[in-house]
Amino acid sequence: MAKRLSENKTADLSVHAQDSEDAADAAQEGRAHGQESWGAKRRQARAADTKRAIEKVNQTIQSVGDTAGRKLGSAVRAKKSAGRHERLESKAFAEV
Repeated sequence: MAKRLSENKTADLSVHAQDSEDAADAAQEGRAHGQESWGAKRRQARAADTKRAIEKVNQTIQSVGDTAGRKLGSAVRAKKSAGRHERLESKAFAEV
């Protein structure tokens, strides 16, 4: 047989139930907030990764441009030098 609960016991159980509901609601809101926070952190991390990748590409492009410029300069100097060498050879053969 079930015993009747006293008013005090009923009031205590009611308060406990209300506290449990409040805690569950707070946990649910906290979890939602935590997920939003996690999503924001994830977006920030992706943005930072994207920025680093863009900077790396820009550095690579700059490096390739510098290397290409040096190689082009070397090629131009070599061509001029070869042209001078050919002119000197042709003069030498003309004199012979």
